[in-house]
Amino acid sequence: MNMKENASQKANQMNVFIILRDILRNALFIFMAAAIGFLSVTVYIRYVRQPVYTSSSTLVVTAKNTTYANAYAALSTASSMAGVLKEVFESDILMQKVKEDTGKLNGNVSVSANVISGTNLLVLNVTANDPKTAYIVSNSILENYNGISDYLFSNAVLETVSEPQIPTVATNTFNLPLYRVLAGMAMAALVVAATVISCITRKTFKTVYSAREELEGDCFGVIPHEKKLKTLRSVIRRTNKSVLINSPTCSFLFEESNRKFAENLRFKMDQKGYKRVLISSVAENEGKSTVSTNLALALSGMGKRVLLVDVDFRKPALYKITEREKKSIPDIVSYIDGQSEIKDIIRKFSRTGVDMIMNFGARKDSSAYIQSEKLKKLLSFADENYDYIILDSSPILVGTDVQLISDIVDCSMIVIRHDFVRIADINTAIEDIKEGSADFFGYVLNDYREFNMHVTGDSIYGYGNYDNYEHSDKEADSKTAE
Repeated sequence: MNMKENASQKANQMNVFIILRDILRNALFIFMAAAIGFLSVTVYIRYVRQPVYTSSSTLVVTAKNTTYANAYAALSTASSMAGVLKEVFESDILMQKVKEDTGKLNGNVSVSANVISGTNLLVLNVTANDPKTAYIVSNSILENYNGISDYLFSNAVLETVSEPQIPTVATNTFNLPLYRVLAGMAMAALVVAATVISCITRKTFKTVYSAREELEGDCFGVIPHEKKLKTLRSVIRRTNKSVLINSPTCSFLFEESNRKFAENLRFKMDQKGYKRVLISSVAENEGKSTVSTNLALALSGMGKRVLLVDVDFRKPALYKITEREKKSIPDIVSYIDGQSEIKDIIRKFSRTGVDMIMNFGARKDSSAYIQSEKLKKLLSFADENYDYIILDSSPILVGTDVQLISDIVDCSMIVIRHDFVRIADINTAIEDIKEGSADFFGYVLNDYREFNMHVTGDSIYGYGNYDNYEHSDKEADSKTAE
């Protein structure tokens, strides 16, 4: 099997983590479905299901004038007569006589007579909705059958072996706790099955291989999911801060994935001689602003002069990530409006080498700001003073801002969140961003989750087991020091 066939098979593999995540997300609905199944059985048994009671009696059919000499022949004759008497007991004529004798019957009444094989014994069963009716009808049949059977048999004698009794227990009872559990499990299984089918048929990318197979452009990196609430203090306060690679709680895997993405992008930009890069996304909440900030931090860590500019005039978010208070400093809008100078709006990102230009407010006339001469002048200033200029824009599907910004940058990239946007919408967004004059490089996969990311060396990132890598690196340093 060649490499292309292997890649095709991997592209078709389902990410088990996504399935389990969807099941956990729908845990409440699964529990509700189980509760509905449990309660439905309870309601059916208590309020819908009608209990039925059966009164039974055993009869023996013999032929008249039977002697010991012809006992065997009499038994054979009696057995055949028992079969005919079965039809008599179940006939409408007999039931009509029973109704005349007992009056109006409560509920449905059914009569059955069964011949015990190889014998002249007949078992009479009368089933009704209450035990009293079953008992009364059973006795009435035994009292009235002679009036009908005499027309059919002149030599048959019917004797009662066991008298009918009033039934005390319904014949259609079943294990209520067991059926409750089974109904609950069945309903829960249906919801789980629907969730799994929905997950499998959802047209989003589930694995890195499926993204590379179905999305246009090159994949520049895969950034894994990183927990935001790692400390007890953050859990108590429920702080929803973005995870940055300069955070002491940032994992090695997350940090190295961002640095690898930055290195791949830097290499491509240096090849082309580019400085300005546009970072966008298909839709909201894909993490483009966090990726842009970490990209700036990673490039700055390589000794590069980096300027991060928030050009999202619809819903800016960089000031939240960097924890800047609104209006604490002049922003890009105040500069374009002529209220501030370039030197006034550039601020250092604390404890990093990244310079930033904030944007604090949404603007309806965003296109006017993007196409302004002031913004072009700002970018020209940045070209002279920085190695890389990162522009964080609004999502592509929100409006035409990205296409306009593409005309004033060198290259563009989009951030794609794992299992978030349909593949068709992603490719449509890529076609839209290509309409600008910027060179479209490709995409970075963000918030990626997979069970074997930490333990397999599947060369998605090129390091294999990150935990072992970090550990072995520390051991090598200690040996060198010795």
